[in-house]
Amino acid sequence: MDENQYRLRPGRTLLVSPLRLHRYCNVETGKICWLFVTFEWPGVDAAAAEPELGVLSPAAQRHLCAVLQLWQQRLTTPESTAELVVQTALLLFTVRRPATITNETKTPPAAELLRKVNTWLNDHRKQPVVLAELARGLGWSESHLRAVFRQHFGISLGRYIRETRCRQAALQLRDGNLTVTEVAAACGFSSVYAFSRTFKRALGTAPSALRTETP
Repeated sequence: MDENQYRLRPGRTLLVSPLRLHRYCNVETGKICWLFVTFEWPGVDAAAAEPELGVLSPAAQRHLCAVLQLWQQRLTTPESTAELVVQTALLLFTVRRPATITNETKTPPAAELLRKVNTWLNDHRKQPVVLAELARGLGWSESHLRAVFRQHFGISLGRYIRETRCRQAALQLRDGNLTVTEVAAACGFSSVYAFSRTFKRALGTAPSALRTETP
């Protein structure tokens, strides 16, 4: 999850704010049931909000069972839809209270590298990224930086940068204060056309779909 790793066991929950870059690794074989609940999170800076690791309390388990039962009904009535919203909100409320869990999180050695990359990107957020310049800024050769980054995080450095900038752009588009063209410039893309192409490839939708205005 960005700079940190979280170990999940049965009965554990992980609350991830929208648009945070995350992936799963070292998943044990066997029968696993994944439940992903997505929701709007008004009033929260999604880019800055830290993930929350917790325990599925008895109250949360009751709300979870209610959510699953309602979902299995395929929401055939307005009443069941409204009840699903209520139970989902209650589930979110109960799991948003992080439990004190010791020795369950750790900061991997790669965290410092990722922190430096993110700092450089933030300092140059309005400029197109040239990997050779990024590598020099970190005191690495470009080839070595590419190799080490992929080794640690399982994706290319170029892909990480594209997806990170597109997620930052998505947050700005959702705010609705800037046009697509202005967001493209603010996120370091050389043109709105390059931005739109990269955004759709990274997030699966056009930038204009996140706002009512067109560039």
